[in-house]
Amino acid sequence: MDIQTRFDAVIAQYDLLQHPFYQAWTMGKLPVEALRDYSNDWASFIGLVPKGWRCCGEEAIANEEVEHRGLWEDFAQGLGVTTGPAKAEGAKALAQTVDAYFESPVTALGSLYAFEAQQPHTSASKLQGLKDHYSLPESAHVYFQVHETDFEEPALLMERILALSPTEQETALASCEATAKALWEGLTSLYEPYEA
Repeated sequence: MDIQTRFDAVIAQYDLLQHPFYQAWTMGKLPVEALRDYSNDWASFIGLVPKGWRCCGEEAIANEEVEHRGLWEDFAQGLGVTTGPAKAEGAKALAQTVDAYFESPVTALGSLYAFEAQQPHTSASKLQGLKDHYSLPESAHVYFQVHETDFEEPALLMERILALSPTEQETALASCEATAKALWEGLTSLYEPYEA
C-alpha cells in the first residue's frame, strides 16, 4: 500500500462527516447551544492552524489562516459567542496535540493533512446545515463558504509528504493519525452533553 493510500485510510477511519455531532448538525438536530460550545471550543484549534503552516515554511498560507481565524470569530458572533479558552476536555486535548505537532515541519505536515483533507467536505456539509436549519446572519457562513472548495491546501500538503523520506513519511503518518483521532474525540466531548 503506497503512502498516500495509507494517509487516506487514516482519514477514512476518522471521517468527521460520520461523527454524530456533524450528522446532527447537518440534519438540524444539534441544539444551538451545542453550536455555541463548538464555536468557542474549536476556536483554540483554528487559531493554531497558522502556526502549522508557518512551521512548514508556507508563510502566505499562514497569513491567510490568520484571516480565516477572524472569519471563525464571525461564525461565533453570529451565535452570540465571544470566544475564550476551550472548556471541553477533548477540545483542550486537540489544541495541545496540534500545538506540539506544529513544532516540527514533518509532524506539522501530517497533522495539518488530517484537518485540511477533510475540511472542504465538512465545510460544505456544515454550511448546508446552517442554511437549512439555523437562522444565522450571512457573516456566520463565510468561514465555511471559503473552505468548502479549498482542495489546493490538502493537495499541497500531500505533495510535500510524498517528497519526504520513507522514515519521515512514517512520522508524518503517525501525526496525521493522532490528529485525526484528536479531532474525532474533540467532537465527541462536545457532543456528549447533548447526546439524545
